[in-house]
Amino acid sequence: MVGHGSILAFDDTTDMRAVAVHLLRFGAHESCGKCFPCRIGLKRAHDEFASDQLVDRERFEALLETLELGSLCAHGSGMPAPMRSLLAHFPDELGLA
Repeated sequence: MVGHGSILAFDDTTDMRAVAVHLLRFGAHESCGKCFPCRIGLKRAHDEFASDQLVDRERFEALLETLELGSLCAHGSGMPAPMRSLLAHFPDELGLA
């Protein structure tokens, strides 16, 4: 699954880190803000991927787990799925530490 209730299409020249930034920006923007994991977690994840720094994979995966288990709705608990897909299929392109 790549996407959150939608289909994303791209070719082999697409920057997968840019896809991650796009998904996380969408997730953070659409968060209703009622629960901490979604409101804070998605913003923090977006900020990390939007920077030029390497993203700590272990810490990011812990954040995904927190989102999945602690979010109050399907929005927050669903956002880890496309991110895990990117981690599984494009780890070298995401700029992970």
